[in-house]
Amino acid sequence: MVTWVEKSFSFVKQGGYLDKLAEIYPAPPLTPRSLNKSEYDKIKEAFKKDDFNLLKALLEIKKFPFNDPYIGFLRIMPEEINNNPLTVKRIAVRLREMGLNGVVAGLVEPKQFNRQMGAMFSKWIKTKYVCAHAPEEFIKRSEDILFFDVSGEKLRLFANEQGCGIQKQPDFIAKTKGRYILGEAKFLGTEGGNQNRAFEDAIKLASSSFKNAVTVAVIDGIAWIPDSGQMSKRLGNFSGNALTALLLDEFLNSL
Repeated sequence: MVTWVEKSFSFVKQGGYLDKLAEIYPAPPLTPRSLNKSEYDKIKEAFKKDDFNLLKALLEIKKFPFNDPYIGFLRIMPEEINNNPLTVKRIAVRLREMGLNGVVAGLVEPKQFNRQMGAMFSKWIKTKYVCAHAPEEFIKRSEDILFFDVSGEKLRLFANEQGCGIQKQPDFIAKTKGRYILGEAKFLGTEGGNQNRAFEDAIKLASSSFKNAVTVAVIDGIAWIPDSGQMSKRLGNFSGNALTALLLDEFLNSL
């Protein structure tokens, strides 16, 4: 087991991990999404109509009341509603089973916490470290630790200009003592689905070896519970740099 993985497992095992982590990932208040009166009235009226018009009315609202793999397609090509009666019927049956109150509850459901994690990590970085906002500035400045505060695509382009050749945008790029650090930062609340893909993205980057950059997976959540699932087992056998965000400062200062 490599040093930073071992340190992270030990750090979490000491206790108080979640309270400390809340500084980086504070749980936001569950603020419901808004639904104005005209939207409510339109949906209420649509329930009195046929399945096609019911679905059309719901697609005009930014959020759909439940997750369905075909909704994205129908949003882009709403004319296909009339050409796919079986799909429309299946979705409409679910909507009518939910009823008006259930549909409204689904529409105003607060944004999932996990989807806000990336923005929280970026905000924490900006409050804790000095940041540069342009490539020339990032290259020239000589702080002990410096982060590059630009969009994900600009981070990817900069990394590739340094010879890294990555296809996916990293979550952050830092510089310490003249060395570049490419990292993925992930909070993992469960196993499966998008959480597994996020984990794989982080591990893939941290497994990469570049001449001009150090790579690291900054992972938090259930992955650091020993033998809790596939993520923790993978980390236990991982030979690259992987650590909790609470050890990031120590890691950067060690380079």
